[in-house]
Amino acid sequence: MTPEQTPENQRMPKWLIFSFIGFFGTMLIADSFLVYLSQTTWTGLSTTSAYEKGLAYNTALSQQELQEASGWQHQTSLKAAGSKAAPQLAINFALADQNQKNIQRATVMATVVRPTHEGYDQEVKLPLGADGVYKQTVDLPLVGLWEVRIKAAHNGMVYQTNERVSLHTGS
Repeated sequence: MTPEQTPENQRMPKWLIFSFIGFFGTMLIADSFLVYLSQTTWTGLSTTSAYEKGLAYNTALSQQELQEASGWQHQTSLKAAGSKAAPQLAINFALADQNQKNIQRATVMATVVRPTHEGYDQEVKLPLGADGVYKQTVDLPLVGLWEVRIKAAHNGMVYQTNERVSLHTGS
């Protein structure tokens, strides 16, 4: 056997083995860190049943056109109440027809959504007050950004509106 054919010369150099181990070790550490970040920073879905809502998008557009053609108008007032430890949101919603007459006996529901965190959504019914305004005060778990989705139904017609409020109460 010549010196070039000995088993010692045919082995892989140690630096090459350590390079492979170092490269894949670095990749494993980086991937593990990214998986950890993805699991600990999850804030929830922005919408549920996105596929079904996408399929029904033309229906939603038709309903929006009907709402605009109805001439109905609304006024929404969202005001912070309570304290920072126990925040509340006062919702006032007035709905008028094309003749500017308040619509009475509608079924009005408000969904209060925390767009940045999952698990804080609430759905409340807004009862009609003596002044013709639908009102409700909602206890909220956190201060910050909230979205209020109001849906009113009357005589087969559905009226929807969305409002955002940044809730910052006193101490």
